[in-house]
Amino acid sequence: MTDVKEGLLADLEAEEKRMVASARKHYGLGVTAVILSILSSAVAGALGFIEAVPREIAAAIALLPGVCLTLYQSFRLGAKADWFYRKQMRLRGLKRQLRYEGADPVEVSKRFSVIDESMELEFPLTDESIWKEAITKKGEGK
Repeated sequence: MTDVKEGLLADLEAEEKRMVASARKHYGLGVTAVILSILSSAVAGALGFIEAVPREIAAAIALLPGVCLTLYQSFRLGAKADWFYRKQMRLRGLKRQLRYEGADPVEVSKRFSVIDESMELEFPLTDESIWKEAITKKGEGK
């Protein structure tokens, strides 16, 4: 294997590992937000039947499902995890081209750059409209 090919494979593997780690992180955060939402909803409902628990505590726990799901939606955790997995899949394709299909490393490097640029445009941005709406309503005294 040539030094150029080995270097490109190393770059692709490092980028692929980064994509998998980021995908797992975003997926894990998303699942955690959904589970916390479900559990806190159940706990808040159960606390409603226990008179010894102060109303403030039950009310605070009752707010958690909305907060968790708002964070999940506004940070688009599921969409970002999917994006990282899609990019990882494309990188695996480039690695196969280099290893098994006899592709020219220079051409694969160019495709790598195209993938970087095109995928950057597809990255799901944080939904700021939720926060802007909340801040606007707060400023209006609503």
